Amino acid sequence: MEDLNYSLKSPLYGRATKIFKLTPLSFIDLLKWYRLNLDFEEVIKTYFSVGGIPRYLELVEYPSFENIKKLFFSKNSIL
Repeated sequence: MEDLNYSLKSPLYGRATKIFKLTPLSFIDLLKWYRLNLDFEEVIKTYFSVGGIPRYLELVEYPSFENIKKLFFSKNSIL
């Protein structure tokens, strides 16, 4: 995507009105994300498994090792 916007030869060069650099959520934001009294170790496992990416966190309904295994190793899963 950056090549499409920043290259001088690109047809989209100079058309962007606003550019956002998105970063993963911090661990503190992850604790606010779930808002439950959870096992701290399970929240840490979830954070390190998905890397703080909000879309992946949406797929993990409840932070547990079993949900993470289903998300990554199921044949019908997105990941």
